Amino acid sequence: MKKFNILLICLIFIFTFSLSCNIQAQEYLENTSPDLSIWPKQEYILEINNTMMAEGATHKQYYGRHKLRLDTSMGEMTNTVIYHFKEDNIKEIIILPDQNMYMENNLNYQEFFETNDAGSSLLYDNMPGEEMAMYGANKVSEETFLERKVEKWFFIDSSEGKDVLIEMLLDRKLRQIMKMWVDEELIFEVIKITIGNIPDDMFNPPQDFEVMSY
Repeated sequence: MKKFNILLICLIFIFTFSLSCNIQAQEYLENTSPDLSIWPKQEYILEINNTMMAEGATHKQYYGRHKLRLDTSMGEMTNTVIYHFKEDNIKEIIILPDQNMYMENNLNYQEFFETNDAGSSLLYDNMPGEEMAMYGANKVSEETFLERKVEKWFFIDSSEGKDVLIEMLLDRKLRQIMKMWVDEELIFEVIKITIGNIPDDMFNPPQDFEVMSY
């Protein structure tokens, strides 16, 4: 259980940091419902290098249609969290491979974004240059990254009382940040993109696993 707790904490932190185009998504959740039609129709997998992770750790994100799977591995330890996004709530599935079990929970969007700013750009028009963007970001250029067209943006975040320069490469079709710098320090980058349909069983617990009561 100790191994699981460490991995879960790391996974939540990485998920929060790597996906969010809007750092303060929760501020407008009370008045605006998520729009599932914004979610990209194309399914894809991202492999990410995150400098905030322990050395040797790996992180993969699987994007199905309104479904998300996050895999984080550290040595022999692996943790998986799966989310099914619906109009009114989100089903969360936490896989416990060492116990051959999983935990399942239903979250409303308010609960989800109280602890995760991640994924808001898949549900709201809040990317740089869009109607609900929280920051006055500036577009610098259009570039090619991993053989895909991306946009480079920057903005100044003063929310903590100190100016912080945020720079990013943005894939608008996938609605994802591909690379991010904070005060010119590289924080994370996508190192591989796989485009194509993902088997549905990747977004469900293994059939031989039992649900854990808690």
